[in-house]
Amino acid sequence: MKFFLGNLLFILCLITANQSAFSQTSLTEDYETIPATFVQIDRVQGSRPTTVSIIQTATQLTTIIGQKAYSLLKWNSFSRRSALEIPNYDRKSQFGTWINEPNDGVCFNTRAKVLIRDSAGKVVMRETNNCVVDQGLWYDPYTDQNYTNASDIQIDHMVPLKNTYISGGHRWNNEVRCLYANYMGLKEHLLSVNASENMRKSDRTPADYIPPNEKYVCTYLKNWLRIKFIWGLELTVKEAQSIREKMTQYNCSTSSFTLSQAEFKRQVDYAKANRDLCAKANPASN
Repeated sequence: MKFFLGNLLFILCLITANQSAFSQTSLTEDYETIPATFVQIDRVQGSRPTTVSIIQTATQLTTIIGQKAYSLLKWNSFSRRSALEIPNYDRKSQFGTWINEPNDGVCFNTRAKVLIRDSAGKVVMRETNNCVVDQGLWYDPYTDQNYTNASDIQIDHMVPLKNTYISGGHRWNNEVRCLYANYMGLKEHLLSVNASENMRKSDRTPADYIPPNEKYVCTYLKNWLRIKFIWGLELTVKEAQSIREKMTQYNCSTSSFTLSQAEFKRQVDYAKANRDLCAKANPASN
């Protein structure tokens, strides 16, 4: 099918190839080292053999799903000729900051928009700045707790920016990375969570971090894989093996680890519609 050949990463890079939201990172003598062997989720769902798979029935599962959804559990292992060296991760120069769209009719930056979206009650803005959220009611699925002070909340990138960078984002230009950092096309991409817990998570993968709320673990793993699938990001072997082990440990339902073609198309359409988001936006510090 034509849509099976759709690739969000390709589209994003293609439509932003000649744009730059901010200055490119200057190369230094400091580098990240990426292992030669890596794992990717099969985006074509063809009949290629897999050397790393978290379930033995991946092929049968794909057949059952047919043309309606992608399995997130069909993985392929690849090896480069050698480990890859890339310039060190630097959040501000590579991904930018929260942005403030100049033509959306509001003064809210991405953080404020996510806080307003996620609040279960009416939000109260800061007295000295009506563009900054001060109070609301946020449920944090990581801690299974509610919070009312915006100062207790950080906006978590489900797949952290550093992990995104070293698992494929280093190939993107800054326009794409800025869009990723401010992406609101998928609710699970950016989440309002407890600040302390978010700092504990930091840039860790499921190999080294799992939310303390055990009821949320399977959803957490599924959303991690959904975002990696949508953006064409790699997994390390350790990361893939840990996800497999934790799915067994927490008795996750493998049948729910899918992404519908309709949802994937929505993400592609949203990315295309917002391809100029960072080019026309202003950085926002709040």
